[in-house]
Amino acid sequence: LQSGGSEAFAPLEGYTFDDIVWRIQFMTNAAPWLSFNTHMALEPYETEEGTVEDSRYVFTFEDTSYINRITYPVGESWLSGNPYKPKNNEWHQVEISVYEGALEVWIDGYRILAYTDPNPLPEGGLHIEVKPDDDQTTYYFDNVIVCGLSAPYVPMPTPESQ
Repeated sequence: LQSGGSEAFAPLEGYTFDDIVWRIQFMTNAAPWLSFNTHMALEPYETEEGTVEDSRYVFTFEDTSYINRITYPVGESWLSGNPYKPKNNEWHQVEISVYEGALEVWIDGYRILAYTDPNPLPEGGLHIEVKPDDDQTTYYFDNVIVCGLSAPYVPMPTPESQ
């Protein structure tokens, strides 16, 4: 549960992932600004373009849903977008997977975003980020599952997708 008008982060401390899947239920009472960040660099590293101080895949839900790839200060890339916007005051099942550079987002049993990164980010940490509109905005999270993948992800059926 997160409420109030300030930005908040919730990291999963002490774990790093390469191939990963998140399954999580969420609900908010206002227009959401919610992001799931994976492959967050824990230390700077070198690339052909220069030193990367912060890198991550950002899966965001707000007025639209989208995936970004951040490699700061080298660059940022918008990878995929969809006009899908989660409805307020309803529980949503989101599944986010990264497997060998294949990024997918499923909501309530439907794949809404997909992109294959030709140069996948190295393994890293993860966190959830919210930016409430005001002091009345509340986020709820339930049934959080995060695990590594050894094969491409196949989403679990939900009542809406059966």
